[in-house]
Amino acid sequence: MIVSPHISPIISRVGKLVQTDDSWECGVWSAYHWIVEHRQDPYRPHIFMVIGDCGIPRIDLSKPSHSAADILEHLLRAMLKPAHGIITPRRPTRIYCADAEVVALLTPYMSQIGISCEVRDTSAEWRKHQCCFELSLNHGKEQLAGLATIPGASLAVQAHFYELAAAYYELKPWRTLNDAHPLEIRCPATSAPRYGVVIGSGGEIFGLVVYDTEAQARAIINDENPDSYNSLLLFYSEQTTMSFEDLDAIAEHGWAVPNPEAYPILGRSVEDNILQPSLSDLVWMEGALAALLQYLREHIQLDGRKVMPAELTLPVQTTSGTISVALRLPAF
Repeated sequence: MIVSPHISPIISRVGKLVQTDDSWECGVWSAYHWIVEHRQDPYRPHIFMVIGDCGIPRIDLSKPSHSAADILEHLLRAMLKPAHGIITPRRPTRIYCADAEVVALLTPYMSQIGISCEVRDTSAEWRKHQCCFELSLNHGKEQLAGLATIPGASLAVQAHFYELAAAYYELKPWRTLNDAHPLEIRCPATSAPRYGVVIGSGGEIFGLVVYDTEAQARAIINDENPDSYNSLLLFYSEQTTMSFEDLDAIAEHGWAVPNPEAYPILGRSVEDNILQPSLSDLVWMEGALAALLQYLREHIQLDGRKVMPAELTLPVQTTSGTISVALRLPAF
């Protein structure tokens, strides 16, 4: 670890502080929060936090991630001048961190001043403070819940959804289909129909909206006010619109995203809110997208610019096996 020359005098000063029988826990995370600055790309800040028996001696936000050298300096300065004056300057006895690499790099420096460093899983207390701090950053607004936190949603079905959604976007079906071409989709073929409309012909929001009943689909297409508004919605947007858990999963597993403005988002549109879809919604969309892709690639027939009617049943591969999906266009 490369440590700045000015750190040695700080270590000496900390070594002269009264040592208390305190345990401090430190760590860094990429916040579930966006910082948007004028003429700059939005970014998620990296947050360093240390908590102890005495409270929270220090929290620090940074655009790049905090290095081990940064963490060392943050800890030392938290001992010399705890944040907000909640405690007097002091030297704890123990420091815990869930990152073994950070602990290995801190140990030789902290041992000089009688502080032990240990690897320990993130505590419930740490997570509580983390959640509270992020909630304050987001002004109490709960974040969008995505696919990664749907109970029972396997990595396999998430990966396949992103693969299919990327392929759907690349085909750009909104250049051919619009609300004049409602789709009846039975997924699987023996189930009750849902009614899909490809969106994006207006050049604003791209994707697919799916209504659970024909009555609601007819009302929306005819610009009537339905009794209630509840649809399954796939749309593409910037990463700032997406669930943070989904963003982290995409980065961790290297799942496909068409471009920075086309992160696929699946949700339940209820009145004016986008809510987390159910596992059955995700599984249904997996099969429906697979069938739509097959139709668009192999079966769509055009007479000039006119889309010809179609009614077919297609075998598609899903993470749960091969199923048959029935498509009819126009649906009514």
